[in-house]
Amino acid sequence: MKAAAFLLLCGLLAATSAAQAGGKSGADPDETPAAVAIPDLPDLPGAALTVTWDNLKQILEEALRARVPRVEETAPVPYALSQARYQAVVDGKTLRLVGEFDLSVFKAGWVVVPLFPEAASLAEATLDGAPAPLAHAVETPEGSAAQALVLRGPGRHKLRLVQEVRAPAEPGVNEALLPLPPAASARITLELPARYSDVEVANASLERTAAGGRARYQGTLGPGTELHLQYTLPAEKQEEVQVRPKGPPKVFATLNTLVSVEEASIRSINQVEFEVRDAPVTAFSIQLPKGYALAELSGTGVVGAPEPDDGGLLRVPVNFEVKGTYNLRLVADRTLEDASFDLDLPLPRAQGVEQQKGHIGVQVTSGAEITVQAARGVVGRDFSELPQAIASEARGSIMLAFGYRKADLAVLLHVERHSPMPVLDAAIDQANLVLQLTPEGHSVSQAVYLVRNNNRQFLRLRLPDKSQVWSTRVNNRPVKPSLEVAREGRPAEVLVPLERSTRSGSELAPYDVEVILYSPGEAISGLGRIDVRLPEADLPASRMEVSLFLPERRFRLGVSGDFEEESPPEYGYFPSFVLGGMAKQPAIYRAEPPAAIAAAPAGYPEEETKSKDMGARQMALEKKFDERIQQAQAEGGLGLLPASSVGTLPARFTLPRSGQLIRLTRLIVLPGAEGRVRVFQGPPWIGTFLWWLTALGALAMFWLWARHLYRTARGDWKFWEARRLLVLVAVSVAVFAVPTLVPLRDYPIFMGMWFALLIWAGRQVFFRGWPVRHLREYLRRKKTAKNPA
Repeated sequence: MKAAAFLLLCGLLAATSAAQAGGKSGADPDETPAAVAIPDLPDLPGAALTVTWDNLKQILEEALRARVPRVEETAPVPYALSQARYQAVVDGKTLRLVGEFDLSVFKAGWVVVPLFPEAASLAEATLDGAPAPLAHAVETPEGSAAQALVLRGPGRHKLRLVQEVRAPAEPGVNEALLPLPPAASARITLELPARYSDVEVANASLERTAAGGRARYQGTLGPGTELHLQYTLPAEKQEEVQVRPKGPPKVFATLNTLVSVEEASIRSINQVEFEVRDAPVTAFSIQLPKGYALAELSGTGVVGAPEPDDGGLLRVPVNFEVKGTYNLRLVADRTLEDASFDLDLPLPRAQGVEQQKGHIGVQVTSGAEITVQAARGVVGRDFSELPQAIASEARGSIMLAFGYRKADLAVLLHVERHSPMPVLDAAIDQANLVLQLTPEGHSVSQAVYLVRNNNRQFLRLRLPDKSQVWSTRVNNRPVKPSLEVAREGRPAEVLVPLERSTRSGSELAPYDVEVILYSPGEAISGLGRIDVRLPEADLPASRMEVSLFLPERRFRLGVSGDFEEESPPEYGYFPSFVLGGMAKQPAIYRAEPPAAIAAAPAGYPEEETKSKDMGARQMALEKKFDERIQQAQAEGGLGLLPASSVGTLPARFTLPRSGQLIRLTRLIVLPGAEGRVRVFQGPPWIGTFLWWLTALGALAMFWLWARHLYRTARGDWKFWEARRLLVLVAVSVAVFAVPTLVPLRDYPIFMGMWFALLIWAGRQVFFRGWPVRHLREYLRRKKTAKNPA
């Protein structure tokens, strides 16, 4: 019995151990785990097994560990080329590059490692000392790869690639290009003959050592997908240069010249192309125009900083022998501030050349007018026929264009400079103002100006009396405002520093200037008028939009001033052209709860909002005005606040918007133009009273028409007398015509009702003698009653 129990325990332990071994992290996760063999257990009827707690605890722990699911971590990338070591050798006309890479594959199964986006000339490719499995034209998640490595992971490998490419060995500047795999870091060692100079490898920092006629460069190569080697091969030894022809060299010059007439100078910008035939040369000579100084000179291999002699002859040496094409860029200028003068076209002349030809373009970058006085040896060209070398140098419109085949030419121009006129150096594309009125009569306004600034230092604002600046921001950054005190004939102004707009193509990019203002006032009560004065900017604005919030429980009777109302009140039960005054008041806007305010993002509409419709920008600003609230209305209202710190950056402040929204707009606001808004208001019961008055008038009108129609149906045709019919029609027409024809914006129906009432009263007085006739008849009846005899 004890032997059977021992066998049973051994079988359970063996099965548990096998299950645990199948779940170890070293196993391949892609392979199906082998089935665990369960031993055959004997049948032992009536047998009992006694196990110690230590043995039972061990069995249970092993079983539980075997049942715990295996958690595997997935690498964020399938592979990594962590380090590359390059050995480049230039031998004769061949560049041999040997690259060794540390490759780590993290993903299980087959992995494709892209090596080159374009095909590379590989002389050898090995992986861990064996031929590397390369594939051609493979699509990978990173894109197409001309050559890629296919292998099975996971694991670490050593990759070795050998490339060979032709390395030019001609006198002058040479270069060689080789594609590289995208390794994270790389070191390079470069060996080449010591006579090679100006050795550069793009995106690499090299240190040079020389020994035994060879030069060695070592350094770190930045991330990239190609090796760009550039070097200069001077002709130091006769045997290294091609055999020279017996004849002298022949040089041909092509000049593409742009003459720029500027505010106080004349510039001659020249792209000179030399073509050397038969024999090489090591220097070029150019005669500068008389009176012009050399401003710029650039070219490949120019030795030192050449300067012209006293006669204006410039000799340009180069550090290699030139045969073929060579390019120079030469700029000469001359200070000339006269308002009117004759100008000989400044054209450099190449010396010692067989022929000089080219093109000339003349541009004007200032307010000058040019005319051709005389021309010899040139032909007129269309601007589109000028080469790209001239068009790329032009900063404005090219006014004149010429072509020539010989250097024997002369062009005399007359230049007339005109006095420049002052223009706008800054402007406001749009001004958006959100203004909150409180029942105490105070107001807090948020003004956001969309400014394009070229050279203006400050935005000057004239504020209402006793106003305070609470916050200023330029391009969404806080700035310190300044105050310019009042002078004779000039009120005090607030100066907000501006930034210069960045260039977006040929246009200035706009940015926001935000100013938060507080203005004290008198309490709003009873029936009256609220006068609101807006800040005045010293820049013209294309459009100004104002969102004014009237305090709650105030009835708006009308709006007037320097603005037009953008959206009239909402109308409730009847057509808007009939019921101007019976319209519903706009909805009451209330601020969001503090929790929503705290979670709302700060900032203003971005560039895409600026390019949208102007009305959409204003509504977006209202939303931001609401989202960035801080509670500002205490129970006692807003009193005049004490002065804040001077010289510190202002803190952003915003006020909750609540009440009736009035949107106003104005086009073309000139600098310093006043902006006033007058709101006629009263207590809320006035609206109810006027509504009932209008409703009763409409019922009375309906009753009159119904009464006369009823009498007509009964055979009483007195109503259709011309006199009575004319009065009733005139009264009815007045009710509906006056609101349509009279240019009133608020509640014109009341004007129509009262006009109709005047017509009715006139009819009573002039046609029926009311009230004089009725009073006389009453007195006569009373007298007759007293004296019946």
